[in-house]
Amino acid sequence: MSRPTTTTDLVKRLQSEVISKKERIALQALATEMFEVFREEKLLRLGHEAAALAVVASPERYRELLWAFANAIIEGTTDDNVLHPVLCKSLVHVLRCSIPRDTADPSTKVDSRLGTVLSSLKRRLESAVAQGDPNAEYQLVSTLGSVLHAMYDVQMVGIDRETVQKPLLDTLDTLSKDREIRLAQAATYAYEALRCLPDSEGPYKILLLKLVDVVGAVSKIAGAVATMDASKLFDGAVGLADVPDLVSAMVDVVKSISEAVGSLDAAKDVVSKQRKPKSWYVALRYGDMLIQNRAFAILKLFLDKVPCRQDIDFLCGLSAQLEQMWVQAAADDGAQARATRDHVQAVFASLPQPKSRSDPLHGVIGGASDNKKRWAAWKDAVARTMRSHTPQPNNDNKTKDYADTLHCYTVTFGSLPTGLLSKAWLRCTQAQRFYADTRLRKHYLAHDEYLLKIERLSGAWLPMQDCYINLKMIKTSKSNTSNETVPLHSLFDPCICKDGAMRVPRRLLIYGAAGVGKTTLCKKVVYELTRSPVSPEFQSWTAAYDRVIWLPLRNLTSHDPGKKYTLLDLFQAEYMHALQDGEVFARVLHDHCTASSDDDAKSSRTLFLLDGLDEVSQYLDANHRAAKFLLSLLSQPDVIITSRPGVRIPNRMRIPPLDCELETTGFNDYQVQQYVRHSLSDRQRVEAFLRFLHRHRLLSELVKIPLLLDALCYIWQDNNPNDNPNDNPDDDNPDNDNHATEAAQSIKTATAIYRAIEDKLWCKDIPRLEKYGPRGRITEDMVRGLRIREQIRELVHVEAAFLQQMAFSGLVSETVYFNERHCDNVLRHMDAPCLSGSVDDVLLHVSCLRTLQPSIASLDSMATTDRHRTYHFVHSTFQEYFAAQYFVGCWTAGTALAFVVSKDSARHVMGTDRFLAAHKYDARYSRFWRFVAGLLHNETDAPDTASLGRFFDALESEPRDIVGHEHQALVVQCLVEADPAQDMALFDAHRSRLKEWVAYDFDQWQTLRVLSLFSFPELISGPIVQDETGTITLSETRTLELLQSNFLREVPPDLCIIDASGRMPLATCKLLRKQPFLPVHVLQAITYRLRHSPIDRSHHSLDVLGQHLGDALPLILDCLRHTTGFVRANAATAFAGIACDRAALPPEAVAALVRCCTSDVFEGAACNAMVALCNVRPFPQDAIVVICDKLHDEKDSVRRAAAEAKYSWKLPAGFWIQRPTSGRRQ
Repeated sequence: MSRPTTTTDLVKRLQSEVISKKERIALQALATEMFEVFREEKLLRLGHEAAALAVVASPERYRELLWAFANAIIEGTTDDNVLHPVLCKSLVHVLRCSIPRDTADPSTKVDSRLGTVLSSLKRRLESAVAQGDPNAEYQLVSTLGSVLHAMYDVQMVGIDRETVQKPLLDTLDTLSKDREIRLAQAATYAYEALRCLPDSEGPYKILLLKLVDVVGAVSKIAGAVATMDASKLFDGAVGLADVPDLVSAMVDVVKSISEAVGSLDAAKDVVSKQRKPKSWYVALRYGDMLIQNRAFAILKLFLDKVPCRQDIDFLCGLSAQLEQMWVQAAADDGAQARATRDHVQAVFASLPQPKSRSDPLHGVIGGASDNKKRWAAWKDAVARTMRSHTPQPNNDNKTKDYADTLHCYTVTFGSLPTGLLSKAWLRCTQAQRFYADTRLRKHYLAHDEYLLKIERLSGAWLPMQDCYINLKMIKTSKSNTSNETVPLHSLFDPCICKDGAMRVPRRLLIYGAAGVGKTTLCKKVVYELTRSPVSPEFQSWTAAYDRVIWLPLRNLTSHDPGKKYTLLDLFQAEYMHALQDGEVFARVLHDHCTASSDDDAKSSRTLFLLDGLDEVSQYLDANHRAAKFLLSLLSQPDVIITSRPGVRIPNRMRIPPLDCELETTGFNDYQVQQYVRHSLSDRQRVEAFLRFLHRHRLLSELVKIPLLLDALCYIWQDNNPNDNPNDNPDDDNPDNDNHATEAAQSIKTATAIYRAIEDKLWCKDIPRLEKYGPRGRITEDMVRGLRIREQIRELVHVEAAFLQQMAFSGLVSETVYFNERHCDNVLRHMDAPCLSGSVDDVLLHVSCLRTLQPSIASLDSMATTDRHRTYHFVHSTFQEYFAAQYFVGCWTAGTALAFVVSKDSARHVMGTDRFLAAHKYDARYSRFWRFVAGLLHNETDAPDTASLGRFFDALESEPRDIVGHEHQALVVQCLVEADPAQDMALFDAHRSRLKEWVAYDFDQWQTLRVLSLFSFPELISGPIVQDETGTITLSETRTLELLQSNFLREVPPDLCIIDASGRMPLATCKLLRKQPFLPVHVLQAITYRLRHSPIDRSHHSLDVLGQHLGDALPLILDCLRHTTGFVRANAATAFAGIACDRAALPPEAVAALVRCCTSDVFEGAACNAMVALCNVRPFPQDAIVVICDKLHDEKDSVRRAAAEAKYSWKLPAGFWIQRPTSGRRQ
């Protein structure tokens, strides 16, 4: 929705009922500014544009407009200035907009200036008569008539009869006897309007009232009567082109006359009974209405029925109206104009002959002969105009009684000018700000919400409204770290900030590892604040903020480092590029965002989302040219900053203190299961996938990163379930899993996951890269036949080599985003053959890369090459994986590493052994070395034992970690990737050394630090536990907490799950909570203890069941229906923990909790059920009613629980809005 660029559009929007409240306020401010410009600068040449605003003006503004035009007409009288016709036309338009105003006091409907206006026009007319200028007389009489008709139509009263009305009547009476037919007709028409001016009811109002009496409350007619705004509907003098919305309304009303009555008998009755104004005058007013609105069919019906249809004054007046419409239509050669001329000609040709009449006004008895002469003169004049397409005078005065010497006089406005609107627009900051905000929303929602969608590895787009996975926020404070889950919509609820004060946080810093959803969080915030209608959870956000500025900070790196950059430049480049009002929008946003922080009305309405501080960490250096600008962004009063861990804002930057620091985490186990169930349609596929994760602890941790989970689901989609009845779901042998694909069966390490993903993506890309084989260009069908990995690699070896060197160069120089310069440098120095096409042609079709578009202008031309385009790998682990491929290639070939550093763009060379020694303990290369080990194992069907052995020997070589823990971690992680089965004799020595480290750790420090590595090989830890039963046993809580999930299947449930006292040890609880999949016998054992243990001994069991809701739901529901009160209380507590973590419960659980609140006699169960319900989102309406009733319960504990639930619900206005709390958190 763009701003109105014409006054017509402005008026149309203000009259519309569908625009928003904010837009109406902005448009009213713009209209007010137009009035101010008109009043201050007295731009009478733009009077028509100002007059168009009369219909939407306030009473005060309306009077100002009326006085302005009246004074302009009056002021030019004494010096005989030529009266501009547009000025009078504008006055007429303003007059016709007066009916809805001041209806309670008719005496206020006319200002004394209107009498003076009539006197002014009379003096001008007398001067023209004295000068003998018939053209001036005709134009002034026509102008005067239009004013009088408007005054009559809108029931103007209060014109002084003696000083104004009577003298003007005498003048018009004299002119009505003139032998010039056009002048005489105009004078006669004006005379009748002036004569009837004091009458209290105009013809349009009477027509509407009579139609209601005859037809009944027809909606369209009754609506017009209710507002008494007939002048707007039937504005025949000005034409309804100025207010297009009213054209259709007027036509609907006119059409409803025929539709409702079947004929125009009601209109005929009205005309025949009007005695004060003559019937022909009222009929001409209706005729003018119909002609101006081109309702020719209804006009013909009206002419057939109206009783004065043969009156000479009516025929002459109607001929004049038809001639004027013909002249207006003749100015255009379009189809509509030609149709209008045809209709006019047909109506004129159908007019009847006049009858004789007696008219005291003319002072003669006009017989049939006189009428025929007058009518003949009119027919000849109009016919001549129609033949020539222009009004032609008749200089042949053969007719003695009547003359035709004047041109037909008509005034048309055409399209409204925009000068007044343009001047006002540049002054009205309120309207500028509203449409700048509108443009921001359009920026975010452009191209079918391209910016707010999430592209999956498959290439499918995931709209934000389909992102059903909630983001988990872990709030931290200055004094301690809390594991409290904070829903996104509660981010700005009052809380204890870093300084210890309780207030609404405004400045937040959110940390999160790569791929866990920081950018998705930003997209979610933008989506919620720009969508309509706003979801109830985010209504408090929209109440606090008018706009959100989402800025991926990486975009700053594309700007010229030598140029000073400001917030104004940012708005122009990122959001308002190449727009008609781009500079205006950027300026008003800049001024608004840089206003004094003391002005709360301005400083607190913009939320900045600064995404990816880690990507511009170099700007945090105070000496950097862009540091000052980054400081201005970080200092915004309302800001959310996202960054990877490890980036800290230096104190020397002196930004305002942050209120809270938070952390985004990946999916929890429940969300992983939900994601898998939504992504894989087949239930057997889902179960096979979850069992696969359960067997591979390392993978179950990695898939908590949303992007990696999406990748694994993507390669699992080719799974073809096999309904083998002998399949045992609980079988631990992966080779017996009949539901896993061949690719899945080979996935035993993280490296194998990335290898499978890479192959799948290359298969998708080969057709897009236009690869050719022996049979021509390779199609998608042909790609499906490529089952050998070497076939795939042969087709894309050049592109793969380029990605490997680009990834390695970026890893060394800490470059994540690769622009044109980076890519060209890699291409220039790469060892492999050159790419077949341009870099952009190749990289745009590679699925493991994503491209960034820095501005909306780029979105508008996505098909073209943008010199500012940058590329990045879909996740940092993909860059490390491709970099590891390059290292492995050099390691096995014995060649040196060649890479390009982004600082100097020069080629650097380093040996692989030297590089390993320099970076093997560098935290940035942790995953890189793991990939290297895995690739050395997986690069061929038979592991390269020589290269693997040399690699591990290099790991064990100097330099070494003195303490040893970093070295143990490195060796363990590499062993998991290099020998997943742990059966290679090559690594026996390494396993032995690790076992010695475990024993040493436990003897010296009583810890199992090595075992705490979740990737510690199971065949290492297993023997240790069995061999050291005297020292390290399964009953040791440390061991139980740290052992792998597979041990759980081998231990009897009663031994490891519940101790002799009926309690579940805390270590056991922690272990079971972390398991993504629990066997049925374990869940049954936990539920058994839940039924038979007191409530103070059950909370660990409840925690475990709450984390495995999908499988344990029937068991917990059964407990909620148990006959024993404490069992029901335990079950309700389990649901409380679930709702607290996920803010969602199945409908059957919510219904059961509501029943528990309503009817449970055990107060502990009822209270726990209310605690569970207070965390449920969305809010169950049944629960609201029940809890309101419980506020008056006789038991204190029940009333307290109900009050806590009431306090916690954050509902829209009219309910209770507070931060969620619960007894469980306390």
